[in-house]
Amino acid sequence: MQPDLASRAGRGSLEERRESDRTFAVATDEALVGLITRARNRLVVIAPALTQAVADALSRRFDHIGKLDVTVILDADPEV
Repeated sequence: MQPDLASRAGRGSLEERRESDRTFAVATDEALVGLITRARNRLVVIAPALTQAVADALSRRFDHIGKLDVTVILDADPEV
């Protein structure tokens, strides 16, 4: 059961809350960098490749590896 919007007040904008409730999303580099930057507990990136902007954002998060569970899977195979 999901909490109602009133009980979620203070967790950021409505758009940020909707974004955080998603499991999968197609996003721009800007959106991906934002998601990577805001990750608190777990960061999972699965992609065939990364742009430089996304790779840079990801590399900055490795400084937080003790507090953040990071998984990165890069595989260009379309069958994965």
